[in-house]
Amino acid sequence: MCNTTAAGASTDESHALRSPAHFYLTFLRLSKQSGLGNIQEQRLKNLKSLPATEYLEKPLPSPAEALQEAASLFRLSFPIAVTALLVYLRSVVSMLFLGSLGDLPLAAGSLAVAFANITGYSVLSGLSLGMEPLCSQAFGANQPRVLALTFHRSVLFLLCSSMPIALLWVHMSPILLFLGQDPEITSAAQEYLLFSLPDLLSFSLIHPIRIYLRSQGVTRPLTAAAALAAAVHLPANFLLVTRLGLGASGVATAAAVSNLALILCLLPHAPRGATAECLAGWGPLLRLAAPSCASVCLEWWWYEFMILLCGLLPDPRPAVASMGVLIQTTALVYVFPSSLGFGVSARVGNELGANRPSRARVSAAVSVLFAAVMGLAAMCFAAGMQERWGRMFTDDADILRLTAAALPVVGLCELGNCPQTVSCGVLRGSARPVRAAHVNLGAFYLVGMPAAVGLSFWLGLGFVGLWTGLLAAQVCCAGLMLHAVGTTDWEAQARRAQLLTCAAVAGAGDASVDSVVLQEVKIEKEEGNKGTSEWCQPLISIQGFLDEQFFQIEELQDDVSPNFVEEVVTLFFKDSLRLMGNIDHALEKFPQDFDRLDSLIHQLKGSASSIGAAKMKNECTVFRDFCDKENQEGCIRSFQKVKKEHACLRQKLENYFQLSKVPKSMDQIQTEKAWQGKAMATLPRTTADAAWSLLSTFSSIHRWYPSLHTCCLISGTDGHPGCVRYCASAPEDDGKPSLWANEELLHVDADGRSYRYRVADNNMGLERYEATLSAVPLPDGEGGAGCQLEWRFESDPVQGWTEEGFVAYLQAGVAAMAERVEEALRPPPPTIGKCDAVDVANCT
Repeated sequence: MCNTTAAGASTDESHALRSPAHFYLTFLRLSKQSGLGNIQEQRLKNLKSLPATEYLEKPLPSPAEALQEAASLFRLSFPIAVTALLVYLRSVVSMLFLGSLGDLPLAAGSLAVAFANITGYSVLSGLSLGMEPLCSQAFGANQPRVLALTFHRSVLFLLCSSMPIALLWVHMSPILLFLGQDPEITSAAQEYLLFSLPDLLSFSLIHPIRIYLRSQGVTRPLTAAAALAAAVHLPANFLLVTRLGLGASGVATAAAVSNLALILCLLPHAPRGATAECLAGWGPLLRLAAPSCASVCLEWWWYEFMILLCGLLPDPRPAVASMGVLIQTTALVYVFPSSLGFGVSARVGNELGANRPSRARVSAAVSVLFAAVMGLAAMCFAAGMQERWGRMFTDDADILRLTAAALPVVGLCELGNCPQTVSCGVLRGSARPVRAAHVNLGAFYLVGMPAAVGLSFWLGLGFVGLWTGLLAAQVCCAGLMLHAVGTTDWEAQARRAQLLTCAAVAGAGDASVDSVVLQEVKIEKEEGNKGTSEWCQPLISIQGFLDEQFFQIEELQDDVSPNFVEEVVTLFFKDSLRLMGNIDHALEKFPQDFDRLDSLIHQLKGSASSIGAAKMKNECTVFRDFCDKENQEGCIRSFQKVKKEHACLRQKLENYFQLSKVPKSMDQIQTEKAWQGKAMATLPRTTADAAWSLLSTFSSIHRWYPSLHTCCLISGTDGHPGCVRYCASAPEDDGKPSLWANEELLHVDADGRSYRYRVADNNMGLERYEATLSAVPLPDGEGGAGCQLEWRFESDPVQGWTEEGFVAYLQAGVAAMAERVEEALRPPPPTIGKCDAVDVANCT
């Protein structure tokens, strides 16, 4: 049984992430031009001859790693199991009170519960699992904002989903009467469901809170809340059913009261501060929730289908009763592998979100081993209790006979079900629900159903034949699930987790992000259709700055989303500029909060990993080492390197996008030389400090540079690295500026009276442009008088200009700027007296 089956990603082969094999194909295209073709072709040939999981040489976890992971899984899963047992206890109490009311309330309650499970509880349970990989991976990536957003979106999503379910419950009676159910039982079941509507709505909040806490490894509040709800459940039933005489409706109301107590206990642990942002950005959640719901329902409904088949057997009464006993038995056993599945889902998601694929692989391996042990224990339990288990429920000889005959088969089913359920958890943590849904559909309905019907009715095995059909389904399902886990490319899944977290932040409406980040990773072995020249030019522009992750993203761009790479990179720069600004502010505070610094730089590292910014990621790692040592000087030095790598990366990526759009020959790329120059102007009567007092304001350059009409800050804090200003020339007749640029401040040297900036975007033909503006004292100035303005720059060749002409243009601008600065600092002429200066003769 896998009632909480995997959550994950869709498998559209046309958008599969690029694998390491495909990366070698790309590199091969480049290497053929440098004489390395034969070596790389042989390497690629060896690579193609191996299975997808062998080329990475993944060793088995060491005993120490396995024991450490086992302890982590136990600490996480044991409280979940206790919680599940408490929930199971509540259902047993409800059935006991229903049974005490007589045959009609028991039959009506059972029918209502079955209808509610099929149409409501299974659907909400499955839909809620869409948030599990988003939350667990966001927690691992240290993205609390994504966690909170996903929680609030999930609550709204489940509330919206419960509305049509509630409408269906209200109109349950006509549906069941149309299906031929007894009118008296149907009427009582309808009443039971009406009183269960608050219970349905409560699960729209309970499921998200459970997953939100569980994905962070927080389980004690869940156990405490479940204990409180169980403690409330018994007296609530006693009061409503026994004292007030509400009958079956009282049982439904007691369940709602217990869940209300559960919610009140958990609400303090839910995230607060919901904003309008949670009304959008549902794309990644919906794309995970739909297949997760299908996966859960496909298996959940199978057991209801088994009960229906029992009603078609020659002696249906004992068959239906025995099936109920055995299903309750499997539900009890299922508590333990499902709890381990929830635990490993959180662990795998956390490690993938933190970009630690090796630890995720260890967690998966250890959990599957535990599951195999659980399966053996369940099989031995079923075999040992074959003659005695049924007597705990009934003394009916026919029911006991059928139960004893089927128990060994049930034990074999659990032998496969335990590894299958835990494998579901692994797939859920790595966000692959479509894979799980396909497995459940094939195993239960294409293998199990025909086998159950054929064995029971055609071969005459009857009741045991139904369970043998389930055994066939479980064997098939377990095999496919274990194969999915065993062939997982954990490195690729870790990269994909960064994209999934990125998509959750990106918000709704971005179909290119939503549709791409949920694709399952596949190893593509075909070379594709792009020619050598198209591949070489962009790759050379970013060579050494980005790792394979960027090529994975680039592979996802197609005609449907032609700007996908640029959109992902833009999102990265937007996020990284925000984080770098926060780090700058954090570094200015005293005493230094190194925990906050470490948290911020960890988020920046995760953001860099999402696009494969290898050098920047490495510098972030160095920064974190200084945080661990509480070395503030080291943090400051390291952050300067981070910002330098960030600036270089931005230049390279802008150049990459330009190369992708304007094809150039290899000779052009190798021989094109960057421009470097300097423009200067002297201010003989102005000190460097005085000049810098005017020029140091980054967003006021238009006051001094003559060709600029407008300058304003569009992001960041003025004077802090990372802020961006918008500069534009005078508008034309249509009101639009003829020339404009967005310029990012890279570095400020207050003591040296200089700052460095780069052009981030423009319409002037600048592909890469960096400049430093400084006010330098004249070497022969006496008393500090006199200074020189220097404007040094480095850029790629500018379209429509020669290097000499561009320097001359800057020289004219700097000279005019120097005049304006001197004029602004020139003292006003002295007044002659208090009278009008025109009437000099009358002045006294």
